[in-house]
Amino acid sequence: MAVFQLAMTYERALVLAFRLGAMGRTLDEAVRFVKQRKVGDKPIADHQAVTHRLARMKRRLECSRLLVYRAAWELDQGGRGHAEAALAKWQLADAALESALDGVQLRGGAGFLREAGLGDAVHDALGGAIHSGTQDVCASIVSRWLGV
Repeated sequence: MAVFQLAMTYERALVLAFRLGAMGRTLDEAVRFVKQRKVGDKPIADHQAVTHRLARMKRRLECSRLLVYRAAWELDQGGRGHAEAALAKWQLADAALESALDGVQLRGGAGFLREAGLGDAVHDALGGAIHSGTQDVCASIVSRWLGV
């Protein structure tokens, strides 16, 4: 059982680390799109609501990255890392889905077209919220770590 728990901790800590790259790519593509897409004669990047959405995407990416690094560091130092891994997995699963949805919303109706490829990003992000522990499983791990 101890070996299984250790394996699950490593899995939770790192299973979604690849989503960091996907989130970065989604953000880069969104920045490029909003600079090029014009409504009237001005780019949609001139609208505060658009730039705030991009800023939230960046915040989610960096917070997720730091939690993954923190979990990996804890495990590398020989710590148990259960809570750190659960926090990283939980944060990254939520952030990946929210950022994928933001990528779709920034493009409006075009975001739903298969050619945009954003439907796949949303689909992939949905899976991350389920495997290796749902939000509720991760919350239970963190709650136990808090002593409740």
